[in-house]
Amino acid sequence: MSRKITERNNFAWLTSALTLVLFGVSVADQLHLHLGQLVLQVGLVLALALGVWSIRTDAHWYLTRVGFMTGVALLALVGIFLEWTRLDLIWLALLCGYLVVTAKIAMEQVLFSGPVDGNKIVGAVCIYLLLGLIWTTLYLMVAELVPGSFNGLASGTWDETFPELVYFSFTTITTLGYGDISPAVPLTRFLALAEAVVGQFYIAVLVASLVGIRISRPSNDPTSGPSAPD
Repeated sequence: MSRKITERNNFAWLTSALTLVLFGVSVADQLHLHLGQLVLQVGLVLALALGVWSIRTDAHWYLTRVGFMTGVALLALVGIFLEWTRLDLIWLALLCGYLVVTAKIAMEQVLFSGPVDGNKIVGAVCIYLLLGLIWTTLYLMVAELVPGSFNGLASGTWDETFPELVYFSFTTITTLGYGDISPAVPLTRFLALAEAVVGQFYIAVLVASLVGIRISRPSNDPTSGPSAPD
């Protein structure tokens, strides 16, 4: 990872990382690789750290290959320990909180850190992906607490149902809704409804905000580009 991650390229890097992680989760599920799913979910946490948290500090030890692999190993061990001790909900709550804080930081970088550029547009896409993952963790927690919370979802541990609920979350936030997996209890129905509403309003509000930031920048601002000739 020799290329330095900055505020000008972090979201482009993060989009690629998130795409690879989500694809890797699907491949691990297809091949029934239990440990592979856990490592990929840990990779998700590290991808967010590299793409969003890294530019907020001068301590970049985890940007090295050794730092990255050390972080993956430690988080994987924590996840395995919590699963063995039947403390899965603690891991999911920590993951959900981490995703929420990361989405907040990403939102601040997109809306409140200078002119609108290509990286911030990509950042808006990253936040959308983070919203889908936040709801995924919420669904996982409900599924752990209330068996039978979803129709069409096979029973299993949270890491086994993670790929299916990622799929359900993103089909819900886009209001695509194939119907092969559906909420079966009032709590999961409420979460699905809330995700669909947030997903639609996010697109409208964020696009309007980015356009407003672009329009409100003075024409003589050097970061707004050359002005039209008289």
